[in-house]
Amino acid sequence: MTCSPDPAPDKGRMGPGRGRRREAELNDARLLVAACDAFAELGWKASVSDIARRADVGMDTIYRRYAGKEELAQHICLTAVDHLTHTARAAALETSDGWQALVRFMRTALTTRTGSLLPRLGGRLPLTDDLEAAVVRLHEAVEAVVGRAQREGALRADVVSADIVLLLVHLKILLPTAETRFCELRLTYLDIVLDGLRPRPPHLPQGLDGPPPDWQELRALWHADRSGPRGGDTG
Repeated sequence: MTCSPDPAPDKGRMGPGRGRRREAELNDARLLVAACDAFAELGWKASVSDIARRADVGMDTIYRRYAGKEELAQHICLTAVDHLTHTARAAALETSDGWQALVRFMRTALTTRTGSLLPRLGGRLPLTDDLEAAVVRLHEAVEAVVGRAQREGALRADVVSADIVLLLVHLKILLPTAETRFCELRLTYLDIVLDGLRPRPPHLPQGLDGPPPDWQELRALWHADRSGPRGGDTG
């Protein structure tokens, strides 16, 4: 499997409009793709003007739809969480084997860029009700994949769903190389990680060092414990 583009970031905003409405919808879709690329590359330093340039739209196009960079980033984080949830649910529903469902979820999550945005943006943003609900859905979806693999004896019993999410964050680190190359490396390291997720033979040590993480500890991936982003809303 090779890296693939992310799904359309906001299909919910797009309809069958014509004329100016259709043009606005296409501009919005292009804007969100450009914003994903800019935030993935530059993190919070990406400016509204840089996003507008990448999307080939005017600044007014952004500010007509979003109050500023923070609102745009919030929307992209929500999209990223929803994408991971959809990926986990699809793996659970469409794969008959629990282990293969876990592998499919992790591989698919690693071959799109969306998940890389969570640690780069989420820790700078206040939590919204929509994002909080989306995280609950993600928790349930990943928990279902992990629990199934464990019930079938394919996944070690001391791994929790929060471990899987954190492993994805670590594996999705951005590397200073071509996209196809760091995608290859991610999948190579995923194969190594998957070996470690298998139950260990009885003659080998069974426990992991330290207690597992919980979803409360992952909160900084989704939001900041403060009223606004660090560093201000750079335009």
